[in-house]
Amino acid sequence: MNSNLRLMDQIGNLEMIQASLNRDEIQDVIIVGGGPAGSSLAYRLAKKGIKVTLFEKTKFPRVKPCGGGIDSTFFDYLPEGLDVSEFVQDWASSILLRYEGSKEQKFSMPQKVGMVERAPFDQYLLNAAKLAGVKVRENTGVDEIFVNTNGVYEIITGSITTKAQVVVGADGAYSVVARKTGMRAPRTIFVASEWDLYMPKSIIKSWKGKMLLDCSVNPVGYAWVFPKKEFLNIGFGLPFKDAKSVHQLTEKFAKKLGFDLSYGFKKRAHWIPFARRNSEAVSKGVVLIGDAAGVADPATGAGISWALRSSAMASKWIIHAIESNSLEWLKGYQDEYEKLLNEVEAAMSLRNLFVITLVLIRKIPVKFFQPILEISSGVYSYTDWKNKNPFAYKLGKLMAVLVNRKIQ
Repeated sequence: MNSNLRLMDQIGNLEMIQASLNRDEIQDVIIVGGGPAGSSLAYRLAKKGIKVTLFEKTKFPRVKPCGGGIDSTFFDYLPEGLDVSEFVQDWASSILLRYEGSKEQKFSMPQKVGMVERAPFDQYLLNAAKLAGVKVRENTGVDEIFVNTNGVYEIITGSITTKAQVVVGADGAYSVVARKTGMRAPRTIFVASEWDLYMPKSIIKSWKGKMLLDCSVNPVGYAWVFPKKEFLNIGFGLPFKDAKSVHQLTEKFAKKLGFDLSYGFKKRAHWIPFARRNSEAVSKGVVLIGDAAGVADPATGAGISWALRSSAMASKWIIHAIESNSLEWLKGYQDEYEKLLNEVEAAMSLRNLFVITLVLIRKIPVKFFQPILEISSGVYSYTDWKNKNPFAYKLGKLMAVLVNRKIQ
């Protein structure tokens, strides 16, 4: 019996107990959103004896649009006691990169990148949070968020009011928590089309251990092929202004590679937010993490490892705040978040250098792709690259004007 099934066996009685609890009791923390960021945070807090209620607008397991790539840093931020190894469907050790007429280049990954399917992966994390004592309410959207005269947050979900000292938005790119509380959250938005192609096993097997990135159509974004156990995940990531054409481009990309769509496919789209400077992750007792905080990799679009990173960062400051009964501790997370935004900015600079050089010389600029590859593999960070290459970093920032013309 796998770990997810064992968890399912154990949570049945727990859910019955939770259903009998007073729904209007004051919790320590309310988390909105049950993805990896929200579930892992809930798990960490519950393990410290903190009373947590988590609201999730859907019913798990649910399909989540996402390429599903996890680099080695993911495991640095995975809460202790959790084992997700059975959900990794493939480990990519090489990557193929294409651009227009230039010769396809193959790169070895310094560290392998794992491929997960989000539905069972996310279900496992949410079940782990339930077992840790988190009160989970699925199929429950948040209608309103208020602060009463005692400074306690009141979350309205239908006819039910739940109260807490701290509210965490882990609810994605268009965070209800951020909007309802008026937090400053300027974002650069990309849209990603994602298709699961059900192909003959021989074709799926031929992609095992490798990924493909193609920058031919729009160098600001890219198309991809990621191998999964039962299908190939392909897609296209583009600036939000090009959202209307993203599915058409994905279909064109699939046919260009010779994939036969008659075997069946599922398609969906989602937004990828990148936080800009002066973004807030903390406002009094409200905290944003994951996509709600705009933490994702601008060079690759990867978000799972970044989501867990922000969750781990926030957890220690929330624990301090609850244990000391002082929201002042949450400012520590804002300070760390701003350092994370420096990482996002360094990633944008490196991406700009790659994009502009790609367009100018019309071939793959290995000098700027290799660092992205190594950083994505967890060898070092964007900040490390910035510190070692101060001139290149500044040049990449200056190039933002040219790249942004293609984005906006």
